[in-house]
Formats: sequence, structure tokens, C-alpha cells
Amino acid sequence: MKQLFCQLLILLLIFFTEDSYSGNTGGSAWGYIVHTDNLSRPYLLNIMNRFSVICITGFSLEDNGTIRMSAASSIDTIRELTSKKGVTLYPLISFKSARSGRRILSDEHTRKKAARSIAAMSDRLGFPGVHLDFEFLPPEYAKLLGLLLDDLRKDYSGKITMAVFPKIGFPSAWSGFHDMAVIAPRVDAVVMMCYDLNGSHTGPGPVTDVKWAEKNIKYALKHIKPGRLWLGIPAYGYRWCGNKATALSSKHGVKLPEKHNARRDPSGNLFYKSGNSCLTYISDSHTRSLLRELAGRYGLAGTAVWRIGFEE
Repeated sequence: MKQLFCQLLILLLIFFTEDSYSGNTGGSAWGYIVHTDNLSRPYLLNIMNRFSVICITGFSLEDNGTIRMSAASSIDTIRELTSKKGVTLYPLISFKSARSGRRILSDEHTRKKAARSIAAMSDRLGFPGVHLDFEFLPPEYAKLLGLLLDDLRKDYSGKITMAVFPKIGFPSAWSGFHDMAVIAPRVDAVVMMCYDLNGSHTGPGPVTDVKWAEKNIKYALKHIKPGRLWLGIPAYGYRWCGNKATALSSKHGVKLPEKHNARRDPSGNLFYKSGNSCLTYISDSHTRSLLRELAGRYGLAGTAVWRIGFEE
């Protein structure tokens, strides 16, 4: 009996310490799927139970305020699987381009048409909510974004969620548009994308940083309750050879031969060198576990991984 008890205890310890998406300390798990990724049905069925929310790309707002849906067959497959598993599914809606976003927000008629298009599409396809991912607009459009959210709230009874850039330690030309004072009162939940701290817009460095993420959580919580905030975490990194940055999934990055000389960077990322000039920083399973622990410590809704299929 004592031996059996010990075996059960070991199994429980393994279960609660393994690197699952949701973890035991980071709340619920949100996963992004890119609609053009060729993810097999068996793989999707296997990972679906790890998430409470799945968000799929493939929905864009055109210049005239209408929505264009791409790869309908892929989206239909995800809808079927999430429904079967009881997982919440949101469509990720973006502007066709930053130029389109400026045009839509600047014109009241087109802005209201965009809100009606989002509401009609979501209701027609049976989504319980939508996820807005509007990026790379200048800060002076922040108030116009608030007007679009107000219009959407009038037309739509489902959940409204939005992805935002972090405020601290991130280019203000990008993050200024995502004014939490404007956004937080108008949406049901926010995913704060704590990645691309370093990328093609910088020199070599970690794609995320646990201390940096914590600073941004503290800032965001001045505007939004923790239960409405998700921490966006990366399953990728970058390799710099000279000044050129190449994105690497964590699945690929941790399997490269030079990874055997890796060490843990103070940021929490895996770091290693290749030859004389290449530096690689990867947000691997350990990095993501640190970020999940951080989300749990602050009582956040959970973590949102970008993106499914990139993980090792």
C-alpha cells in the first residue's frame, strides 16, 4: 500500500509540473491559430483540450468596412473541433493594412459600417465573441479606435476582446495607438502581447523578458481588472546573423545542433551562439512556464500563446 501511494504521488507531481499550456499557476490558456498553417487534424484534436479559448486568423476589414474571410475550409474545421471539445472560439479580425485602418477610422460612415460588418459576421457564424487585432496605426488614431469600439458595442451583444502592444519598453509609435485608458472600458478582455521586445526592428536580444512583462502587467492593471487581462506569450524567437533577424519557432530552435551550447539568459529565454556572428534567443517551454507563473501571481485571466504549432 505504501509503495502504491508513493507511485501515485510521483504521478501527481509529474502531472502538476509538466509544461502544459495552461499550467497550474497561470489561469486559463488561450491559443492563436493562423488559418494558413497546415496543422493536421490529429494534432489539433490532441492539443485542443489544453485550451479554453482558441482564436483563429483569416478575417480582415477591407477599405469599405466589409469583412473578407479567407480559407473558409480551414476555419470551418477549427469551428467543428472547438465545438466538439467545448472550447470557446473567436475570430481574429484585423485591418487589411494600416492604411485601411486609418481610412476606416477616419470616416464615420465607414467606421459604423465596419462595426455592423463585424457584428453580422459573428452572429451569422455563431461566434460567442470577436478578437480585434489592429496594429501599427499612429497614436493620434487612439480616440477614433474608441469610437469604433463604441459603435461595435451598440451593434453587437457578444464578447469584444482585443490584442494590445505593451506600453513600457516598446516603441511608442506602435503602442500609443493602444491606449489602455481608451480600450479597457470598452472591451471585455485584453491580450497584452508581451513579445517582440527585440526583433527585426532592433538589434540582437530576447524576444520577451519576464521582468519586462511584469512591468507591463503592473501598468495594465492600473486600467483593467486582472481577470480581464491575458498575458500574451511567445513560442518563438529570433536568430541574428549580423544585423539580420530570422524568426524561429521554439520547436525548431531547440532542436538545432548549436543548442547544445545553450544557456539560460537573464530574460528567461534560451540563448546560444552559432559560429562567430550568429546569436539566437528562443522563448522555449521553460520561458513560457516562467511567464505563466507570472500571470498566476498577478491573478490574470491566463496566458495566450502565439502561436499553436510553433511549440516544442
